[in-house]
Formats: sequence, C-alpha cells, structure tokens
Amino acid sequence: MLDHALQLFDEMPQLNCPRTVLSFNALLSACLTSASFDKAVELFQELPAKLSIKPNLISYTTAITASCKTGSLDTSISMLKEMDKNNVEPNTVTFNILLNAFYRSGRFSEAENLWNLMEEKKVIPDLGCYNSRLLGMVNENRFSEAMVVFEGFEKKGLKPNIYTYNYLMKGFVDKGDMEEVKKWYGKILESGNCRPDFITFRTLIPFACDNGDIDFARELYEKSVGLKINFPSCKIMQEVIDKVVGQFKVGDARVD
Repeated sequence: MLDHALQLFDEMPQLNCPRTVLSFNALLSACLTSASFDKAVELFQELPAKLSIKPNLISYTTAITASCKTGSLDTSISMLKEMDKNNVEPNTVTFNILLNAFYRSGRFSEAENLWNLMEEKKVIPDLGCYNSRLLGMVNENRFSEAMVVFEGFEKKGLKPNIYTYNYLMKGFVDKGDMEEVKKWYGKILESGNCRPDFITFRTLIPFACDNGDIDFARELYEKSVGLKINFPSCKIMQEVIDKVVGQFKVGDARVD
C-alpha cells in the first residue's frame, strides 16, 4: 500500500505532524516492503534537501538496500561515500548488504576492497559477511581461498549455518564433484546447529539424478519429506521417481 504511505506522508503537515527522519525512514521502508526499489532511491535523493531532513544510518542503509536491489551498485557506493561526508558511520548491516550485492554481481575485487573499509571503520564482520565472501569465492572458483575462510570460522567464534554449507556445496555441484558434495551434506547433518533447507534439496537432488546416484537422490528426497520441506511443484519428486524407475528399482519408486 505504498500509495497510501506516500499520501499520508504528504498530508502529515496538515495533521500537525512534523515530517522527521523517523517518518522518512518509515516511508523508505514501505518502498522496500512493496518492492518499489527505484522509488525508494528517488525519494532518498529528493526529499532530504527538500524537507530539511538529515538522513541517519537507517536512512542510508535502507537506500543502499534499495539501490543494490535495482542493480545500481555504483549508486550504493556513492551513498556510502556520502555517509562518510556527513559523518554517518556504516555498521555491519550496511556492509553485509553491500558485500552480498557485489559478490553476487561478480564484482569480486570491489567487494574485497569493502573489507579494507570495514577494518578502517572498525566494523566487525558477522557470519553474513563471511558467507557472502564464501559465495563470491565459490563463484570465482577460488575454492582454496574459500576453505581458508571457512576454516577460520572457529577462531572468530562463528558457527556455519545452512547458507554457509549451501554456498560451499553449490561450488562442488558446479564442479561436478559428487564426493565433496556428499561430504559437505554429511557435515550439515553432523553440525547439530542447522539442517538442510529447500535450497539444499533443490540443488542436490537434480545433481544426484544427473550423475546417476539414484540412492543418494532418494535419500535426499526422503530427508526432505521427513523435514516437511514444501517443494513448489512436483518436478523434483517426479525426476527422482523417473530416474529410479529408469534404473529398474520400481519397488523403491512406489509412492503410497
């Protein structure tokens, strides 16, 4: 209901309600909620000067999020520089958003430079930051560097979550390395602090089928059923059944 939010924001002076940075941030948040990312960037660029509102950390972080969602990563960096100019310090959330966007967009070197800025700003990276770095390294086929990052988690007091494992397994799926995929899937089950999710099974079940490991595909599907993972369609399940039938394991493919 972004139109209603915009209308109310415009009518606030008539209701004797000053338009402050708090109401401005609420308006930007409404843009994100409605996926109106371009509008959020537009409002951020126009309203502060027009209404004499001084953006704060939440304002900038919300605008950077919207900018990243539109793919305007250069704009997001401009906002980060503007924060420095206006003495607004970025936090872990700000950098988390930027790192994820830059690594996912394949702008690896620029993402790595953000780590230097974090150190300069004395911002302590969290698990989300390191997960983004792992994804970036995997996408760049920098597996040895990704393993160094992963092995450093314990020293930093970080526990891998399902995103960590999914990113690593994605890399081995892309390489076609079934042995490593199974090893890391086993680590999820052994971890004690996370469990496979929809992304895990969506990635691994087709991979197992394509590589003829029907027993592993069946194991994965049965695990997903046990965890009550809701697949949006029957495509994955049907693929497992078709592969099993193709291997003449009709009894194993029976669905009650």
